[in-house]
Amino acid sequence: MKNEYFTDSMRENLASYIVSFLQNLLFRAESGYGYFYGYDLARNKPIEPVYCEVTGYGLSFHSFLSALTGDVEHLDLVKLLAEFLMVARSKVSGSAILYGFYPSKDAWSSLAYSFDNGVVAKAFFDAYRALNSKKYLDHGLRISEWLVSAMQRSDGGFAAAYDYGEKGFIDFNTWYGNGGCLHGKLAIPLLTAWKLSGDDRFRDSAEKLLAWLLKLQMDNGAFRAREDTNYVFHHTHCYALEGFLYAWHELGDDRYLDVAVRGAKWLARIQHRSGGLPDLYPYPIFVRRLVTDATAQAIRIWLILHKITGNEFWLMHAEKGLGFLKSIMFRRARAHGALPAHVWYPLYSARRTHTWSMMFAAQAFVFSKKELSLSEMMQYLF
Repeated sequence: MKNEYFTDSMRENLASYIVSFLQNLLFRAESGYGYFYGYDLARNKPIEPVYCEVTGYGLSFHSFLSALTGDVEHLDLVKLLAEFLMVARSKVSGSAILYGFYPSKDAWSSLAYSFDNGVVAKAFFDAYRALNSKKYLDHGLRISEWLVSAMQRSDGGFAAAYDYGEKGFIDFNTWYGNGGCLHGKLAIPLLTAWKLSGDDRFRDSAEKLLAWLLKLQMDNGAFRAREDTNYVFHHTHCYALEGFLYAWHELGDDRYLDVAVRGAKWLARIQHRSGGLPDLYPYPIFVRRLVTDATAQAIRIWLILHKITGNEFWLMHAEKGLGFLKSIMFRRARAHGALPAHVWYPLYSARRTHTWSMMFAAQAFVFSKKELSLSEMMQYLF
């Protein structure tokens, strides 16, 4: 059940603290665009490159806040962030968004990641819904078309990236390489593209992706980080669950919900007694790195499952996770409202912030307080 000492006003305040701190990580150019960057609190400086993926999350986040509050300031930020992403799309002749921008060099990366492009496509769809401007819909559909036609493999999985400088596909020997379970989240923009356009290719692509992804789920419910590994990276495990939950909501196939429930039970099983989630499994015995992003993602997943099932089991784990996020929030003046990217429990907190982690966390606090419908929770999940 809901923690009665963790009041709704406290949850709202904590979300507000995060939103306020995030404004310090927003760059506004005189030419009319803006982007979010990460920040190193120890060195007191921004982190390069500026990820287009993160600005995409920021666009979706402020679309959510605009719908929630009706505040025109959030709509202005949606326009500002969308302008930057349209600039990013203009840097190559194809439909893709490039990975990142290096402000100190005024230079762009030549890489275009499948995952990042999915995040940005969803962001453009959110901007379209928020502002009712067809240009954003067109950008989202063009990116979705690139994902289906250029990046999806014949088995349903996705290639990790394309290098527009070298003119070839690139793989990485890590969790974000070819065949990573993180690509499960691409079901969200693909099904949104299908819903907004009526083009069945996008639905077929999402179903093909999820059929492939099922092969990465182990008997314990966890997803292997990628095809050729046996470890679990909980940040991307959550991405896979988000894709299955969204697909269940849009397509009504209970197999997808069963997959999500099994994966969410795994998260509950490995949740630390402090409420946080470790980044990896297997993990070191004595010192565990508990991460903000996967913890906030798991909370949102558990709250959605509580909304679907009414089972207090999910709410109990979500409340425990929210308590963890509250406990690690920085309180000092320069960083008030910031969340560390991770903590080495029980030794110390990182001095680096991950912008996307804080956006996930703020939405988790809002999901726990507001009486949102299931459809609203699914539509605004980013």
